[in-house]
Amino acid sequence: AYTSDGNTLFAVGEIGGSYTIYKGNNNSGTWNWSPLSPVYPTGNISDLVTSSDGGKIAITYSSQKFIYISTDGGSNWTNTFAPVFDWVSITGSSDLTTLVSSDGFVVYIGTFNGTWSWIAQNLAFLSGKPIVTCSSDGIKLALAVESYPIYTGINNNGTGTWTATTTPNNIPWYSIIYSSDGTTIAAGTKTIN
Repeated sequence: AYTSDGNTLFAVGEIGGSYTIYKGNNNSGTWNWSPLSPVYPTGNISDLVTSSDGGKIAITYSSQKFIYISTDGGSNWTNTFAPVFDWVSITGSSDLTTLVSSDGFVVYIGTFNGTWSWIAQNLAFLSGKPIVTCSSDGIKLALAVESYPIYTGINNNGTGTWTATTTPNNIPWYSIIYSSDGTTIAAGTKTIN
């Protein structure tokens, strides 16, 4: 996950079953990396997203089934008390007051207003584990699932409506991202033989 100026990058590394979040800073073309403080609980971190300035970081766990957020650049972490799922993907608004996370047939939209509240979006029309993205204001949504067209949606106060785009439905989608204004979507695929 990049900050908006492109000079800070966050990534998750796994060695021997131990997951660590690393922060990279671009110093005149040379990247310097350092691990962030351990987070609780330890386990399989499946995805992360940062605010545009890198001051906030949210992470999902696939095995421990939590979503945690840091509001001080990774020094301290708080449970958002999202529902318990095997989380696959997470995205958020530029200030991370809106989070969107997915697991299987469900996308949850979380909104922070002193405390976190979560609303489910049922994706029973899909089979698989969607990868999600959103515009910088958290309003425009998109998701990609292997062998389905890309879907776009609108976050309307925590509820979403989804529409299939005209992308092919036989593509093994692997990643997806929105431009900050929500006018452009880029999606990556696995190798196609």
